[in-house]
Amino acid sequence: MREVLATIVPAVIGLAGGLAGVALGAKLNFDSGHRTWVLDNKKSEWRELFDAVQQALIRMADAISTESADDLAKSVQRVFVVLNNRMFIADTVAREKLVDRWDRINRYVNRVTVPTYRPNEQDMLSFEHERKTFPEHLIALSRKDLRI
Repeated sequence: MREVLATIVPAVIGLAGGLAGVALGAKLNFDSGHRTWVLDNKKSEWRELFDAVQQALIRMADAISTESADDLAKSVQRVFVVLNNRMFIADTVAREKLVDRWDRINRYVNRVTVPTYRPNEQDMLSFEHERKTFPEHLIALSRKDLRI
């Protein structure tokens, strides 16, 4: 009986160790793959937000200088859509109140494109400041979010 146990116990321990190693390897591989998938999706969503913001800011500047609002509403709306319905960057967007900040920029442009409104120098400086710093802020947030 001792001889049988002497051969069975090491075999069982070896089998259990092998199974544990395979399970651990599978878990680590899944975690790594999932982490990569999440980061890839975040990167894609940040890129989409950058593109939408840049396009809208260009159209805003054009609308202010030419008093023309062609395609401005579509560009602004696209930014709001991206800010409000991307699941991988949603926590950062909410925490940093990016929708509120974009809304402030948009309200200024809406005011300026009204024919009877004449912006003062402070309004223009404020818009120019936001036009420059908002994309820079997005880049900094994305780098932190993507851990790069």
